[in-house]
Amino acid sequence: MSRVLEYAESVDVAMAGLLTSIQLIARLMLENDDVIGAHAYLSKAIPYFFRLSQDEKERHVEIPKMLRSIRGSSSIVPIAKQIFEPRECPETVVWRDDFRAALELFSKGVIWKACEAFESLANRFPSQPSILWNLAVLRLRLGNPHLASLAWRAFATLPAVSADEAVEALTVAEYLEPRNPDVVELVVQEYPLSETDRVTERMLSDRRLVATRDPIEDWDVEEDGPPPKAAFLIGDRPVKDIPAPKTFEECPHLIGRILVFGRQTDRAARLELTTRESDRLPLIHSIIRDNCGDALGMPTALESIGKIPLLDSLRGPAHAPVAIKADDPGAAEFDPAKLRQENVRHNLTEVWVNTPLRALDGKTPREAVNDPVQRLRLAAIISLAAQQAIPDGQDALFDEVREKVGLPAEPRFSGAELDVLSVPFYRFSRIDAHTLSDVALNEMLVLASDYNLRDAKRAAAFAVLDRSSITAPALKSISWKSIIETSATLEEAIKLCDEAILACQKIAAPIAVFKLQKLQFLILSGDAEGAIPLVTELQRDYADDKPVQAQLFSILKPFVRRLPDGRIMLQLPSFASPEAAANQPAAAKPSGLWTPDQGPPVASVAAAPIPGAARGASPLAGAPAAPAKSKLWIPGMD
Repeated sequence: MSRVLEYAESVDVAMAGLLTSIQLIARLMLENDDVIGAHAYLSKAIPYFFRLSQDEKERHVEIPKMLRSIRGSSSIVPIAKQIFEPRECPETVVWRDDFRAALELFSKGVIWKACEAFESLANRFPSQPSILWNLAVLRLRLGNPHLASLAWRAFATLPAVSADEAVEALTVAEYLEPRNPDVVELVVQEYPLSETDRVTERMLSDRRLVATRDPIEDWDVEEDGPPPKAAFLIGDRPVKDIPAPKTFEECPHLIGRILVFGRQTDRAARLELTTRESDRLPLIHSIIRDNCGDALGMPTALESIGKIPLLDSLRGPAHAPVAIKADDPGAAEFDPAKLRQENVRHNLTEVWVNTPLRALDGKTPREAVNDPVQRLRLAAIISLAAQQAIPDGQDALFDEVREKVGLPAEPRFSGAELDVLSVPFYRFSRIDAHTLSDVALNEMLVLASDYNLRDAKRAAAFAVLDRSSITAPALKSISWKSIIETSATLEEAIKLCDEAILACQKIAAPIAVFKLQKLQFLILSGDAEGAIPLVTELQRDYADDKPVQAQLFSILKPFVRRLPDGRIMLQLPSFASPEAAANQPAAAKPSGLWTPDQGPPVASVAAAPIPGAARGASPLAGAPAAPAKSKLWIPGMD
């Protein structure tokens, strides 16, 4: 691609002709986890994509799809969504002409030769920030994250580079290629068993073990052979018949998993242990011996099967699923989510900050902050970790970590004169949206929504709704959508959908999108009784709106079942408690999904199995039987 652009008379013509190559390059980069490079190529290609004819657009439709997948992903950190561009050089340097010639090659798309030119400049003038910055950017565009990270790190060491710029460069380098990462190993160990039934019975009665069906149900028989007969999670203390924990220290933690396999044609019965808590192995081995007794053979050596970043391990403590009854002492105050958050806070602000780390040359974060070089590296590690914690809502905890180790707080941005476009994406959440001008607030909302910057789009959305000078229905609708998407719970999301519907009705803005969102949340929460009337309403009120009906069908399709007699039934999950289910009337005869020739729609709400959710059935009372013959009505049909 670079060679074609070198000889092309027009960059525009060449780029349009090379869209297939860009599409392939971006796909390869994504397969190699080079998100920054792929994002840059796709963003460059988009203007040319929109100039194509409709037929040509269909051939290259993967370009906007890949771009949306990057920008809309919650798992890609904000700094990886930032497009880094080359910089200009100072006016007075003797190498200005060579620099600008190299930059001209880049502007023409001849990245390969531009990179070679900057390599030559870096060898002749090794301590120039603009040269090393551009070298890092170009190496990344050429799909070489390793060499790019080396250039970012070299840039960060230069005296002329500010601490803020150095931390940004090191954060990118850590994202591309962590240096001496601190990890926790995931290990597996096998024990031969002389028999399994008695062992399984003992494990079922052991208060430190919790039976689980997930590994068995998710087992890939074709890939891994026969599934285990039983699976258990191991607690570091009793997890059954205990009072409700009041603090995170009292809450049992899961420290491993046991799988019990029966005898196979070519293998003896065995027990398989998996854990990442190597320091808890003596306790785990003791629990295994207590339950297996003389049925247990000699274990194999520990085998490492993977590595987990230390910070991820500390951010994800697995509390045991303690079963709390309503009449248990402390049941009313028991809040698992709060206990988990307290545990994570303790792990980050007390454990991690005092742990010697390979990434800091054996120093603890509290020690490293006093070393000028390590201080910058520490700030970069914390910045990246905070961005990685955004999907879990734990990023704010790293403000406490910064304070604990003695690093300054992240800067805040505010004021009517603020240029939002000058703020990097990973700091968008630091913008005080309420102080921005209407134009800047609009820019913040649109960018934060397009790039799925959770906290920033939520803050901007609330500011838009509070501002009387912004009256555009489209912006109000985007704001409600952003607030709903960033809700902490399904209950909150459903409530906000209702508020959005009422607010948008008053300003004549479309409301179907919020009804469809509400339907999805009701289904996810297992509220089939609330979902069924909404299905009816959407089918009735938007019968002629093909996009709405297509999206409705897409939502309902996973829950459509064909009965033996040929009728079609809609089965929505219902997570009613066993007590509530027991008090329900007997189920009505299953009905078909509504078709235009049937009259009012009805549906069964027999629970569909959803991983991790409670199971049960809560049939709708009083549902009339459906006609004997029914056809599935697909939205958009005449």
